[in-house]
Amino acid sequence: MRVKIIICAILSIIAYCIFVQFSPDYHTKESKTTSLIKQLEIALTVYYDKYNSFPPNNNNCEIYKTLRESDCIAGEPSAYSDKKGNYLDGWGKPFVFNYDATNNTIKITSLGPNKKNDNGSKDDIVFLFKNDKKHN
Repeated sequence: MRVKIIICAILSIIAYCIFVQFSPDYHTKESKTTSLIKQLEIALTVYYDKYNSFPPNNNNCEIYKTLRESDCIAGEPSAYSDKKGNYLDGWGKPFVFNYDATNNTIKITSLGPNKKNDNGSKDDIVFLFKNDKKHN
């Protein structure tokens, strides 16, 4: 009897490992989102170097459109955006941008797996980008 329980436990663990290995999981989407945020960071740096400012608004589509039109971000728009032109995270939801001109920062927020704006808490992925470069 004890051997059967041990065998069942081992098979359950193996089945779980196989399921986890082959199912799309949080870490894959989180990695994609982190990678997309890094691309945005590079694009915003290039944009800032070109224009000595960040894109001037908080609208996702306008920021993404501005970065594409100024050749600051590469790639086919449809690969990273929805039909409205919003730049999407790993869960297929638009990033939230908050530009603070006073502090010269842009906060980029992914809503995370629950796809709800938790104001930067819970499962949201938040990146605060500040450009301290001084141009003459």
